[in-house]
Amino acid sequence: MRHLLKLHASPNDDAAAHWRDEIDVFLRDAADSFAPSIRQRIDTADIWRWAATRSANPGLPTVCPWTIETLLDGDIEILLSALTGPDTAARRTKS
Repeated sequence: MRHLLKLHASPNDDAAAHWRDEIDVFLRDAADSFAPSIRQRIDTADIWRWAATRSANPGLPTVCPWTIETLLDGDIEILLSALTGPDTAARRTKS
């Protein structure tokens, strides 16, 4: 989540490609390793609070905008657009 928040805050940063790669690898590994029995041990609300409090992004949702399924789908653009909506997604595609 932290790399998603970094990418959301600074989509044109020199490190943005690295963050995307890190997100992609992590989500792919998570999807490959996920088992339904793990679901009860994953507290997305707690993870979200941890990541959001360490982020300098103003205006983030107060609750985690993603379900486990959405995260495991691994579509970075959908994950980013859930942070603030379509206006942010449009801004990210303009360089």
